[in-house]
This record gives sequence, structure tokens and C-alpha cells, in this order.
Amino acid sequence: MRGIRSRVVGETTLGEAIDAELARRRIRQRAAAKQLKVSQQTLSKWRSGVHFPSEHYHARLADFLDLTPEAIDAMRPGGAVKTRRANTSRIDELETAVSRLATRQAALVVTIESLAERAEALERHLDRRDRPAG
Repeated sequence: MRGIRSRVVGETTLGEAIDAELARRRIRQRAAAKQLKVSQQTLSKWRSGVHFPSEHYHARLADFLDLTPEAIDAMRPGGAVKTRRANTSRIDELETAVSRLATRQAALVVTIESLAERAEALERHLDRRDRPAG
């Protein structure tokens, strides 16, 4: 195994992994950013730990670092478990929002049906009133 793979990934930060790969390949940040299809500023923020890449970039980074996307996720500050918990929490929030919307939709359907019935009753009343007495 080469470079960063020989170390325990859980003890390595993403910045350290990127730095090690840049040194191993003897390339500069500019070239690495170009290969990863990100700006130099983005790569700099990943290296310094200011930002952690979104999952969208994990496959590219994994390929660049010769790691798995899961290994990249494990380098996230707080680890992959924190990410899964956050995702689970977000899913719960979205399910609650969908449930509320379904309840509101049902209430609107009842309101619309009630308004339709009232409109029909008003129309019948107006028809009777406008009929000639006979």
C-alpha cells in the first residue's frame, strides 16, 4: 500500500491526506485542483479544514487519494457517524414536513368541497328566486 493508505484513515485529516498525495505526486495545489475539477480556493479550504467537501466530491477525491468514498466521509470532523445522524435527522424533519403538508392538503380538499356545496346551494336558491311565479 502506498502513502496515506498505510496509515489508519480515522487518524488522518482530509488536509493531511491531500498534502501527502500532493507530495507523493510532486504536484502543486493548482494542478491538483485542476484534476479534481475544483477551484484552488476550494481545495485550499479542504486542505486547511475550513470546509469539508460535500458528498458530490467524495468520489473524485477518493479516486485522487486512492481511497474509498467512505474513507473520505470518515475523515469528516466528527466522523461518518455524525453525518449519518445529521442525515437521519434531516430525513425525520422532511417526513414531518411532508406529513404536515398532507394534513393541510386534506383540509384544503374539505374546504374546497364545502365551498362547492355552498356554491351549488346558492345557485339553486338564485334559480328559484329568478323563476317566474307560476
